[in-house]
Amino acid sequence: ALQGTAAVVISVGTTAFPTMKWRGGNTPQAIDQEAVTNIAQSARTVPGLKKVVLLTSVGVDRTGEMPFLILNLFGVLDAKKAGEQAVVDAAVHSGFDYAIIRPGRLVGGPYTNPDVAKLLQVQGGAENGVDVQPGDSLLGDCKRDACA
Repeated sequence: ALQGTAAVVISVGTTAFPTMKWRGGNTPQAIDQEAVTNIAQSARTVPGLKKVVLLTSVGVDRTGEMPFLILNLFGVLDAKKAGEQAVVDAAVHSGFDYAIIRPGRLVGGPYTNPDVAKLLQVQGGAENGVDVQPGDSLLGDCKRDACA
């Protein structure tokens, strides 16, 4: 399915806490770990692939700190970190470049998660600017359109 592809962008995920969206196996482990790992392993076999970009989340390296301790109660950040490692391993094995983007909590429509951002219709916005730093040191929200 990836033959002839020069770049792959992986932007998948599900809710951090159990909701009806987890029905049918749509859990963080299935999506952020297993599916991303499967895509990364498939990418290893694509001749000429130049880059893989993965969107994960702030906090994957800070699961013992607040507020990430709570966010990771059901393993979403651990699953995202495992997906990141699968991309890194595939890149090392195959020689393609990769970028891992760790946005904060996504806000702004469409409001797909049953959380405070949906309840309050939190907008945020690209007009607030975009901060970029290496590693996992940022904290805050990210408007969906700014992330895209």
